[in-house]
Amino acid sequence: MLIGYGGHRLVFDMGNGVIKKVPKRNHFIKGVEQNKNEYYFYHEFHKDYPFLATVIGMEGDDLFMEKVDILDSTIYGNTLDFNRLSYNITNDRVIDFINKHQFLSLDIFATHHWGVNAQGVLKLVDYGINLDFIKRYGL
Repeated sequence: MLIGYGGHRLVFDMGNGVIKKVPKRNHFIKGVEQNKNEYYFYHEFHKDYPFLATVIGMEGDDLFMEKVDILDSTIYGNTLDFNRLSYNITNDRVIDFINKHQFLSLDIFATHHWGVNAQGVLKLVDYGINLDFIKRYGL
């Protein structure tokens, strides 16, 4: 079942605590590269940044990730302040991730990119676009 979408990908609920991110046909290359980026960043850096949503794997061009319940921007606002939340994440830790890996702060701090997993842990679910991606593919 389709549960969401972004500029380059569609997101499907697989019904088992897993989502599948599928590149859109009209933005296929960008969608595939976002999936590859999330796969890479999770597998290389999840121990340093445990707030990255778990990437289960890739099958072809599709990415499989743990499902989370996306935070409600009407409650939390459009931009998160982690220091005010009751989760074990600080603004400084997120900024460290942004700076070391050249992400856009407005993108990473966007409320709709975060959710709570089945264990009640806050996770970043959309981290496929950084400056290297933008230089190669644009937005």
